[in-house]
Amino acid sequence: MKHVVIFQRRLVHYRVEFFNRLKRSLEKNHVRLDLVVGELSTESILKRDDGNLGWAYRVKNREFNILGRELVWQRIPYALRNCDLAIVAQENKIISNYFLQVMASFGRRKIAFWGHGKNFQSVEPDGLAEKWKKFWLRRVDWWFAYTEMSKRTVVAAGFDATKVTVLNNSLDGRGLSSEINDISKENLSAYFEINGLSKNAIIGLYCGSLYAEKKVDFLIEAAVKLRQSLPSFHLLVLGAGPEQSKVIDAAAKYPWIHYKGMQKGREKAVAFKAASFLMNPGAVGLSVVESFIAARPIVTIASAAHGPEIEYLVNGQNALVLPSESVDVYVNEIVRLMNSQDDLERIRRRCSADADVYSLDSMVERFSRGILASINGKS
Repeated sequence: MKHVVIFQRRLVHYRVEFFNRLKRSLEKNHVRLDLVVGELSTESILKRDDGNLGWAYRVKNREFNILGRELVWQRIPYALRNCDLAIVAQENKIISNYFLQVMASFGRRKIAFWGHGKNFQSVEPDGLAEKWKKFWLRRVDWWFAYTEMSKRTVVAAGFDATKVTVLNNSLDGRGLSSEINDISKENLSAYFEINGLSKNAIIGLYCGSLYAEKKVDFLIEAAVKLRQSLPSFHLLVLGAGPEQSKVIDAAAKYPWIHYKGMQKGREKAVAFKAASFLMNPGAVGLSVVESFIAARPIVTIASAAHGPEIEYLVNGQNALVLPSESVDVYVNEIVRLMNSQDDLERIRRRCSADADVYSLDSMVERFSRGILASINGKS
C-alpha cells in the first residue's frame, strides 16, 4: 500500500471534514493517508478556529525568531519518514520543508507543495521573500494549486503544467446548508426579535476573522453611511481577531451594529439566513464559498489583498466586486442592489448554482486524483 503524509502547521476546523473524506477516498484506492499537525499556536488561540482529528499526529513545532523573521521546524514523526509522498504547505517560514525537499532530491520520497503559488497578500510582491518562494517553487515533484489563478502563477514560474492539480479550494458546506434550511420562519422571527431587528430590516453580515487586511475600519465607516441611506439597515459581525475591539466599540456607539463574536453551527446559520448580503470589503478567501452556500452575495473591493478564491467571483453575477476603494462607491452599489430585488434574486440564484461547482466533494476528488497521479508517476 502506498503511503502519503500531509503536513499542516496547524489544523483549522474547516479542514477536518476535508481530511476525513480524503482519507476515505484514498483508502478505496489502497493508499494510506497520515496527517501531521502542529499544536495550538498563538494564532489559533486568537482566531479560535482550531480543529481536532483523532487520527492525526500532533507534534510540537519549534519556533524561532531570527532577525525579526519567524521560522518553524515541524517535527517529522519517525514512523512516517519512509512515506512515498509528503505534501507540505508552501510557506517560507517552515524550514522543515527544505529538509524534505532536499531528501526528495536524493530519491528518498516524492514531495509536493499545496498552496497559492505566491503570497497574494504580500506588501512587497517583488521582495526577497517572494523571490525565495519562487526559487523553491519548482523544486518539488507535484503541485496542488488552490485555484486556476494559483496554477497560472506556478506555471509562469517554470513548473511543469502537467504536474499541477487544481483543487478549487473549498470547505464542507453540508452543515451550513442543512442548518440554514432547517431554520423556520418562526426561528427567524425569534432571532430578529432577540436582536432588536425590525421585520423589514436590511442586514449586512460580516463573518470571518478580524485583522488589518479585512479592512475593519472601512467596514464600520461603510455601515454608518449605509444606515444614513437605508434607515432599516443593521450590521451583524461574526468573528474574532486582533481588531475585534474596533467592532466592539462601534457596537457600543451604534445599537444597530451587533457584534456576536465567533459563531458556529446554528447561530452562524441563522445569521446567514437573516442577512441580505455579506459585507467584506477586505481580503476574502473561503468566505466566498460560504456566500455561495447561503446564496447571499458578497460585496468586496477588487484591489484588496484577497486569497486566490477571489477568482470564483464574477462581478454582477454572483457578487459585487468593486473596482473602487471609495467607501461612497461601496455604499452606493449596495443601495442600488437593495433597490433592485430582481438583480438581488438573480445574483442569489447564481450563488446557489456555484455552490455545487466549488463543493468539498469536488475538491476531495481532485486532490485524490492528483495524489494517485503523483505517486504513480503519471501526468
